[in-house]
Amino acid sequence: MEAGYQNLRLTKGRSFGFAVTYCQEDGEPVNIVGYKALLQVRRQPTRDSRLVLEFSTDNGRIQIPEPMKGELRIGINPRETEDLLEGDWHYDLILYAPTPKAIEMGGSEGNIGSEKTVVPLLTGRFSVKGMIAEVPRDPVELPEPELPDVPTTLPEE
Repeated sequence: MEAGYQNLRLTKGRSFGFAVTYCQEDGEPVNIVGYKALLQVRRQPTRDSRLVLEFSTDNGRIQIPEPMKGELRIGINPRETEDLLEGDWHYDLILYAPTPKAIEMGGSEGNIGSEKTVVPLLTGRFSVKGMIAEVPRDPVELPEPELPDVPTTLPEE
């Protein structure tokens, strides 16, 4: 399967997030029970390039709330975005089976099979930009907005 292509933009000091639903070509969600997810942002589109930012199920920046429905949610809070390096980077979002048991759990017909232990979901440019407005010295505390649920449906090959 080839990864879908989508450019992402993060504004420093703001919440960032999106949702992805991994589906077969007919629109049926893929069972990703037991799988983990990883999104890495790097300076260049190579593995040995400097890591700028990482989202994963291990660090809590990726959640899989409905694994039977192929649903992933990626997000980061404003405090974690304040000190990011500005620039135009590259990213990949993948699903992977951390253990053979995970492959068994998600490997029934119509789901991620035992031969697909790494599934590329999305790739593209990842822009980190700063705000140009000057923040007041004593900013008013506002509640964090809920992240919009904007699913991206990705076909399975």
